[in-house]
Amino acid sequence: MAVHNYLIGIGGSGAKCVESLVHLAATGAFVSQEPVHLAIIDPDLTNWNLKALKKTLADYSQTQQILAFKQQSKHRKKDEAPWFGVDFVSLGQNDQSTRDFDHVVWSPNDTEDTSLRLLLDRSQPTEHEQLLFRTLFSPDELNEKLQFGFKGHPAIGSLLLAKSFRPEITLEESKNGHLDENDTYWSRFCGKQSTISSIVADGTSQVRIMVVGSIFGGTGASGVPTVIRKLYDLYQAEIAEKRVQLGLMLMLP
Repeated sequence: MAVHNYLIGIGGSGAKCVESLVHLAATGAFVSQEPVHLAIIDPDLTNWNLKALKKTLADYSQTQQILAFKQQSKHRKKDEAPWFGVDFVSLGQNDQSTRDFDHVVWSPNDTEDTSLRLLLDRSQPTEHEQLLFRTLFSPDELNEKLQFGFKGHPAIGSLLLAKSFRPEITLEESKNGHLDENDTYWSRFCGKQSTISSIVADGTSQVRIMVVGSIFGGTGASGVPTVIRKLYDLYQAEIAEKRVQLGLMLMLP
């Protein structure tokens, strides 16, 4: 059975774990040589771990080209040493897989001025809802700019990610709602508009989705529960039938 692998790293810790996986792939540690589709969630695009990951991915891809390594079979044989044998790809133009990792990182922020108050104002809350949010969040939390992450406030980050991480969006909803590429990123990567639907419908392949992140800090603690829950709800039937495997690796303090 063919296997299709998807790896989602959340926050700086998630990016660091993904980078470690790339190093393992370079040593030939993988038994299966199926491609790994990568995506990283982080509102802080200046995060050093993201820069390190992008450089490692670029070096890995360049080394593959220099070695002109072409794996002839999908699975490693005992007498083979498949260094750099796994292809890492991200979502490119026209939803095609690419080794150009400029867009491997997705941010839930649509502007540099994104804050919890801005999001609430856009939703046009009622007076009672405004009172509720002023009770739950301090003025500093409401006005905190989120372009550099959630800074240890998972309650804020989880609200933003619950709104913007939407793998359930269909193509029709995208057109009718005039949604942009950032809005539909997850639907096109691993959701309703991705190739996963056709893969699992075929019945001859299996999809494996792994989520990795920390449970401390801001982004990981915000994203891990939200992402796992939404993916589970989307593929609950397929998971029960073992056509989709959903995994989670948590990094502890």
